[in-house]
Amino acid sequence: MIRSILHLRPAPGRTGDLLGYIAEEGIVSRALALPGCLAAEVATSIPDGGDVVVSGLWASMEAYEGWLRSPERLRKGSGMLALLDLQAGEVAAARLYRVDEITTAGQSDGNVTG
Repeated sequence: MIRSILHLRPAPGRTGDLLGYIAEEGIVSRALALPGCLAAEVATSIPDGGDVVVSGLWASMEAYEGWLRSPERLRKGSGMLALLDLQAGEVAAARLYRVDEITTAGQSDGNVTG
């Protein structure tokens, strides 16, 4: 499995607008509709919400690459640019991680294979 983590820095005072855009455009639900997207989350930093993180759990690298090639992702992602702090340097940095273990409440062995 693959975990994608996208860090976004909203323009000053635009965190609510960015969260609204993500929700209204159905970005998370569009990702979840693709084969191999197992989960997706949007989170804001505490206490001020100055950073936004979009995280996805993908069955495979191929599933994540399918999201990257999605025309919907490209259109919707470019629409966010006006809401981001372009002066902050890196506008959006996606990082990928191989998921080595998942453990949930009541589960004793969370090893992931494959």
